[in-house]
Formats: sequence, C-alpha cells, structure tokens
Amino acid sequence: MSEEMTQNKSFWQLSRKIPLFITASAAVSALLIAFFAIIQFENVEEENLKGNFETLTKQRAAELTDYFKTISDDLSIVADAPMTKKAQLSFSRAWNMYDGDPKAELKRLFITENAYPMGEKHKLNIADGDKSAYGQVHKAYHPWYRKFLEQRGYYDIFMIDTKGNLVYSVFKELDYATNLNSGQWKNTDLANTFRSALKLGEGEQTFYDFKPYKPSNDAPASFIGQPIVVDGETKGVLIFQMPIDRINALIAKETNLGATGEVILVGEDRLARNQSPIIDKPTVLKRPVDGAYVRKALEGKSGLMVADLADWGEDEAAHPHFVGYAPFDFKGAKYAVVVMQEEEEAFAFIDDIRNTVLLILIVIIVGVVVVGIFLGRSIAQPISALTDLVNELAAGRVKSVQMQERGDELGEMARSLNQIYSLSVENKSIRAALDNATTCIMVANTDREIVYMNPAVEEMLRVAEADIKEALPHFDANNVLGQNIDIYHKNPQHQADVLAKLSGTHTTRLTLGVRSFDLTAAPVTDDEGNRLGSVVEWNDLTDLLSRQEAEKAVAEENYRIRAALDNATTCIMVADSDRKVVYMNPAVQHMFDVAENDIKQRLPHFDAHNVLGQSIDIYHKNPQHQADLLAKLENIHKTRMVMGQRTFDLTAAPVKDQEGKRLGSVVEWKDITAELHVQEEVDNVVRAVVNGDFTQSISLDGKEGFMEALGQSINALNDTVSDVFGEIAESLSSLAKGDLQYQITKDYSGTYETLKQDTNQTSTRLKGIVGDILVSSNEITSASKEISSGSIDLSQRTETQASSLEETAASMEQMSTTVKQNADNAQQANVLAIKARDVAEEGGSVVEQAVEAMSSIEGSSQKVSDIIGVIDEIAFQTNLLALNAAVEAARAGDAGKGFAVVASEVRTLAQRSSEAAKDIKSLILDSNQQVREGVKLVGETGGSLENIVDSIKRVADIVSEIAAASQEQASGVGEINAAITQMDEMTQQNAALVEESSASARSLEEQSEKMMQLMSYFDIGKDKINIATPVSAIEAPQPQAIAQIPQSSIETDVDDFEDDFDDYAPEDSGSVSNDAPRAGADVKADADWEEF
Repeated sequence: MSEEMTQNKSFWQLSRKIPLFITASAAVSALLIAFFAIIQFENVEEENLKGNFETLTKQRAAELTDYFKTISDDLSIVADAPMTKKAQLSFSRAWNMYDGDPKAELKRLFITENAYPMGEKHKLNIADGDKSAYGQVHKAYHPWYRKFLEQRGYYDIFMIDTKGNLVYSVFKELDYATNLNSGQWKNTDLANTFRSALKLGEGEQTFYDFKPYKPSNDAPASFIGQPIVVDGETKGVLIFQMPIDRINALIAKETNLGATGEVILVGEDRLARNQSPIIDKPTVLKRPVDGAYVRKALEGKSGLMVADLADWGEDEAAHPHFVGYAPFDFKGAKYAVVVMQEEEEAFAFIDDIRNTVLLILIVIIVGVVVVGIFLGRSIAQPISALTDLVNELAAGRVKSVQMQERGDELGEMARSLNQIYSLSVENKSIRAALDNATTCIMVANTDREIVYMNPAVEEMLRVAEADIKEALPHFDANNVLGQNIDIYHKNPQHQADVLAKLSGTHTTRLTLGVRSFDLTAAPVTDDEGNRLGSVVEWNDLTDLLSRQEAEKAVAEENYRIRAALDNATTCIMVADSDRKVVYMNPAVQHMFDVAENDIKQRLPHFDAHNVLGQSIDIYHKNPQHQADLLAKLENIHKTRMVMGQRTFDLTAAPVKDQEGKRLGSVVEWKDITAELHVQEEVDNVVRAVVNGDFTQSISLDGKEGFMEALGQSINALNDTVSDVFGEIAESLSSLAKGDLQYQITKDYSGTYETLKQDTNQTSTRLKGIVGDILVSSNEITSASKEISSGSIDLSQRTETQASSLEETAASMEQMSTTVKQNADNAQQANVLAIKARDVAEEGGSVVEQAVEAMSSIEGSSQKVSDIIGVIDEIAFQTNLLALNAAVEAARAGDAGKGFAVVASEVRTLAQRSSEAAKDIKSLILDSNQQVREGVKLVGETGGSLENIVDSIKRVADIVSEIAAASQEQASGVGEINAAITQMDEMTQQNAALVEESSASARSLEEQSEKMMQLMSYFDIGKDKINIATPVSAIEAPQPQAIAQIPQSSIETDVDDFEDDFDDYAPEDSGSVSNDAPRAGADVKADADWEEF
C-alpha cells in the first residue's frame, strides 16, 4: 500500500499537474472564450444593430421635426413680413378693380393664354398687353415668391382674401382664381385650411395632412396656413402646399440598411407618406403599413421589435423583419417613423465571423498546449514551496514568508504578501470602526475619486437621493462609489484646488435641491506625509434648518397677528379651551376701564385690571350652559349683554389649529350703549316732527364722531323744516289779509327751494291777476266813452256814404272793361307757360345726363388713383430690391462695386418714381375732389331745374285759373252794382243801431267802476302799476327769477302776468287770450270804422 501511495504521489507531482492543468485550462479557456466571445459578439452586434435602428429612427423623427418646423417658421416669417401684407392688400384691391368677372379674366391671362407649358405657368410675370392693376401687382411681387418657392422646394404658395377668393398662386393650377367658399374646390383641404386659418389669431397656424388633391392631378398634397393680419385686422390667409419630394429625399437618404431595408413615414390612416426606395410602383398614400409597431408609435411610444412581414404587392409568405419605430407629430397630426430590414440580411455577417473565430481557436489551442508543458515544469516547484509557506502564514504559525531572498517574481510575491498581511490586520481594525460609526464618512483618493463610504453615509444618500437629483439629475445613490466628488460642486476646479492645498480641516455647506449638508474635509497622508486622498464627514442639516425656518415663520406670523390685535380698535378677548382669558388687546382693556362701575352692578367682584387669567364663566348666570355652548361652537355666535347702564354686543367664534383641533375661543366686545341712547333721541325727535312739534332737538353733549354728526344732521333737518313751514304760514297769512306783496326771501335747496319758489310765484301770479283786472276795468271804461262819442260821429259819416256809392258805380263800369282785357292776356300767358314747361323738362333731362357723365368721370378718377397707388408700391419694392442688391454688392467687395453703382441709380430712379407717383396721386385726388364738387353742383342744378319745372307748371295752372276768374269777374261786377243799392238801405238801419250802442256803452261804464271798487281790497302797489300798458303786451317772467324781483319793480310783474297765467289756467278757459288785439291793432280798427 505504501508503494501504491508512492506511485500515486510521483504521478500527481506538480511538475506534471501544472503543465497538464495549464494545457487543459488553456484549451478549455480558449474553447469557452471562443464560445462566449461568439455569443458576446452576437449580442454586441445585435445591440449595435438595435442601437443603429433606434438611432436611425430617432434621427429621422428629429430631422422630420426640424424640417416641418422650418416650414412653419418660413410661413410665419413670410406671413408677418410687411411685403406680404402689402402684397395681400394689393392683390385683393386689384382683384376688386376688375369690372367683369376677375376669375375668368385671370384664368385666361395666366393659364389659358399663358405661352408656357403646363407645369411652367409660374414663369410668367405679366401677360402681353395686360395693362390692368392686377398685372402690375403680379409683376411686382410674383418674381420674389417664385424664387422663394424654388429655393425652399414648396409645391405652391397661395394668397386668399377674406371672401375666399384665391387672388394669387405661384404655380397657377386649376385652383387659381377661384372662390374657396362657393367654387368648385370648396370641399378640398385647401379650402378647409383657408377657413380654419381665417378663425385664428395673429401668428397662429393650421395644418392639414397629405391627401390626393385633384387640382394637382390627384397628387398627394398637404397644406399649412396662417392669417395675414394688418393693424390687428385679418386681411387674408397665406397657405403653403408642402413638398412631398423634399420629404422623400429626407427620409430616403443614406441608411446603410442593405437591399431589404427602408424608412417609412406612416400616417394615422396607416398609409405611407413617402416613396419606398425598394418598390418600383408609387407608394405614397397607396401602400398600407400597419402592425403593433405603427399603433405604438401613433400612441407616442418608441422601440424595437421583430415582426413577420410580406412585401407589399407580392404573393410571397411573410418572413421576419427587424423593425424600429418612433412617434412624430406636427400641428396635431400624428405620424409613425418606421425603420425595417429583413432579419436574415441584418444578421448575415455574424455566421462568417463565427467560422473564422473557430479556425483561429484551433491554432491557438495547439500552441498553448506546447508552451504550457514547458512553462509548467519551470514554475511548479517554487510555487508549490510558496504555497506551503502561505498556508503557514494564513494559519498563523509564521508571521512572514521566508522566500524574500529570491530575486524573481516569487521573491517579490513573498515580500508583498508580508506587507499585505501587516496592512490587512491594520485596515481590518480601521474598517470595522468606520463601518460601525454613526458619523457619515466618505474617503476619496488623490484624484478625488470616492474609494470608501461607510453604511451611515450610504443610508443618508439613499434617503436624500430624490432631493439631490433636483440639482444632480444623473445622481444614483447606489453608484456613488468610484465616482468623482466634483459632481457635487458647481465649480469643480475651485474645489480641486482647495482639496489639493488642504492641510487641516475645511468646513463648507452644500445645498442640493431642498437639502443642506455640512461637509468637513481633512487630508489623508501616509507616515511620510505623502498625500493619499481626503476624508469627508457629511452632516444632513435639512430637518434642523426646516424646523428652524418653520419655527421662525410661526414666530413672525404670531408677532404680526399680536401686533395687529394690539393696534386694532375692535375689542378682542381670547380664551383657551378651559375658558380662561389668555389675551386682551388694549381696546377691550380700555372698554373695561370705562365700563367698570356699570359691570360691577352685575358682577360686584369685577376688577378691570384683573381679567387676564380669569375664567369667562364669571360673565354668565349659568356657566355650565355657556361652557356647553362654547364646547359645541362651530361657527360665529352673537349675543347681547346688559350690565348696569351699559349694553354690550358679544360675537364668539371657535379657534382651531391646522388639524381642526379646538384651541379655545375668541370674543369680540362692542359697547353699544351710546348708539342705543342716540337711537332713542332720534326716535323722540322724529316722533315730535311727525306730530308737528319742531321744538325738539338732539343734545350734542358728550357725543363725538358718527354720533355727533348724526345729531347735527337731525337738528339741521328739524330747523330747516321748521323755517320752511314758518315762512309758508306767514305767506298764507298775508294772502288772507289781502297783502299780495309778501315774498319768502330766505335761500333753501332741493325740494324746499321748489316749495319756496311755488309759494312766491302763487303770490306774484295772484297779484298780477288783480292788477290785470284793474287795468281791464280801466280800459273798458275808456272804451265805453269812445263808443259813445263814436255813435255821434256815425250819423255824420252816413250822409257822405251815399255820394261815395255813386262814384263806386262809375268805377265798376271801368273795371268791367279792364277785367275782359285781363282775360285775353291770361289766355296768352297760359300758352306761353305750357311752352316754358316743355323747355324746362328737356333741360332737366340734359342735367340728369350730365350728372351720370360726371359720376362716370369720378369713378374713372378713382381707378386712376388706385393704379397710381400700385405704381407707388412697385416703386417701393424696386427701392427695396435695389437696397438688397446694394447690400449684396457690398458683401461682394470690389467685384460688386459696379453693381452697387447700378443699384444706387436704380434706387434713385425708384425714389423719383415714388415721388412722381405721389405727385400724380395728389393731382388725381385734387381732380377727384373737383369732380365730386362738379357732380354736386350739377346735381344741385338738376334739383333747381326740377323746382323750376314744378314752378312753371304751377304758374301755368295759376294762369289758367286767372283766365277763368277773369270771365267770372265780368258777371261779378253786375252783382256788385246790386250790392251797392243794398248798402244804401243798410246805411239807414245803421243809424238806428248807433243809438242802441250809445245806451249800452253808458251801462258798461257804470259796471266797470263798481269792479274797480271791489278790487281795491287787495294791496298790489297801485302807484307802481302802468295803466297804459295793455294786457296783450304782458310778457311772462322766468319761473326761477320770480323770487328775486324787488318790490320796486312790481310794474313789470303786471306786464309779465298774462303768459304765466296761461301756463296754469285750463286750456279751454279763455280767460286770457294771446290773440287779444294790441294797441296798434285797436287804432287800425278805429280808422277802418271811420273810413267805412
């Protein structure tokens, strides 16, 4: 058995095992390395492929976002440009200047008769012979928009006015010069874009996704529009037709996806928006693309997946594809960006690499086996010896490895093992102490990389991770070890310099998010003073600082509340939950000091200076009942309390903390004793006034503020009412005594002043009535006397009347002849008047034609003015282009000097053209004004002629009537002769009537004298009355001036009486008539009577 062990021992010697182990290990390692390398390579390549797909997908989505934003920015810049605003106004105005149908005319000029072939119609600036304003505007603006379209790659650019007229298009297709509200294309997306943009505000945009567009031969078309706003008012809409070819180029550029890979832009309708580079037939809006990847992308998600897909339009079975997807949206339209490639093609290169690796592996294994045999033997024995010594060292039987004298690596290993052993013992002790310390310790090396963290600092960082991420988004509490401490500092270089120069402890405060940390750093050095790194002690002060801030805020808030209550005039008392008074502001203390004696009548032991700390139960008859009420109090409770001669209103409310816990109650005291006393005094005064007693008043003693003002107002009201009624009573008393001269002279306001005016006016009007009656009586007396004397003269005039009648008969004979001649003349005048009427009617027709001609001239002048405006705009654009050319020439340097001179001359000519256009426009405006004045004068002339025609017609009618009247006059003369005979008989009868009139006049005189005796009772100042003034000459006084007339001017009151009396008398009374004869009229009547 011993021999067998010897043989086994010799067979498994280290010299054999190491080469065998090295050879086997190398072979197995090579196989494993190759196996895992291939797997790892496949995984890495698959991850690279996924990364490439993900990058390509996001890149295309980002590029599409940028491109679509560029389109939006282009639209915004162009729509807001002053040139576009002027262009929109100019095109709209030029459109409206067409007399006929502008749509048909523009289609004829720019499409039908356009010499350029279809697809190149946009090259025409202005049609030959086109002198219209639209042609000039198109010539001025079209080159710029055409160049912009060609440079930016847009399909078309449209301008539409607010009525839906497509007044301008760069490309001039079938939709040009149509109405998008009522025309053929009113249901297209172009019309929808216009209507949507018209409702938007300034700078807002609307977008419609790609659809087949019939005016563009059903080509896919998408539209984006923005309103054109001028001075806050929308004047039209600018729309871009987006380019499909630019989108194709952007999506299909270099992808490195092989023969089966492609990028697809898919809309919400699951149709492709780009032309596939691997499919020959058209795919835009025709190729359906659907699947889970499309749905996820439209939902806003991105990712990678493998899907079984079949080629579109092919009958082959589906095969796996590697697919990447990402979302993309623009103006509310959602898209999916899809990148796909056949899986077989994507992973084809991995098989080739696998075969190459296996061949290289076989060669490496053979070489490793040969080398391993030789190396194993050379190192087996020393290693075996070193192993034994290490085992002894680990077992503690020795304190060092005794192979340090060797000069090879084994000797170095032995020396290192001895040093490691010593340091390991020391480090274990230090590490154990730090791991069990509650202080947060972090150690960094000289490169400021964290090499140690004790559990305390790890726990602190995990707790504060969310707050630290607010300042350091990439912070991970589980990945701090090995990181550089510079990530915690805003200025890493400054902190690096501080740590590099650190010789003692250094303390600083670090704020990350809402957390604050105190950091104490100290250098770590070896025995020789060499810097090994730094140790940092962390102290989280967040909770401490938060508590301090909260306590400070509460203290400040409580102080403000206390200061506000102390300075408040409202009486405030606060009691705790046990109903003990814990606070009284100075106002309630002052109230208790003043009311102490009254309160003692109910509470004999009350002390105004010893309320604080007492229970509020002392104020209640039933404390337990009040305690229950306060305990259940949830809202404000009000009550009234009477103590002695004083009355208090109390308002109680609960006091709760933020959690709703009851802390106590707050009570507001209000002493209303003075208010109640004043209320009683006011009631007494008002009742006295209601009963007609104005002697009562409110005493102002001891009152102040509102109460004093209220008392003064009530007393003033009482005095004013008393004065007014006293004055009115005095006025009525004077009227009863017959004194009509009394007037209220004191000034009042409002209704009192109106009452005063009405009272004075009543006296004045009554005085005027009496005076007028006296004047009338006097005139009646005078008239009766005149009638009496007139009757005597009447008999004498009757004798002379007979002779006058004979002379009248002779005159009537002559009148008959004259009347006949007048009839003949009137007939001739009638014929002439008819002819004049015809001529006047012809003149009116000529004037109407002149008015129409002048109106046409005015319209033509207005169109000329509009054309001049267009010329002015063209000059402005030329000036702008010349300025741009000058800028470009300046950029070109010496090569552009000649062009700069030309640009300067062009600009000068443009300015002169603009000035000339302004001068012409001014002359045209003057001409328009003169034409309008001419139209006005011609119109007035037409009106005058119409009046003349009417007048001539009326003259003709009058002349006809005169002719008929002249015939009647002849027969009338005979009747007059008979009438004269009757007049003689009537003269005899007049003599008898004269005798009767004399008797009536004497009776009237006696009655008027009696009336004057009766009216003498009233005192109206007879010496002031102007008896000579007739009643009919009296003028009414102004109502507001009646009270201001002095007694010395009473005579004017009588004169002014009549009209004022009319205002108050009933309309049918007829007491005073404005039609009464004046003095002059009386004289004329007497003269007529004497002549008769």
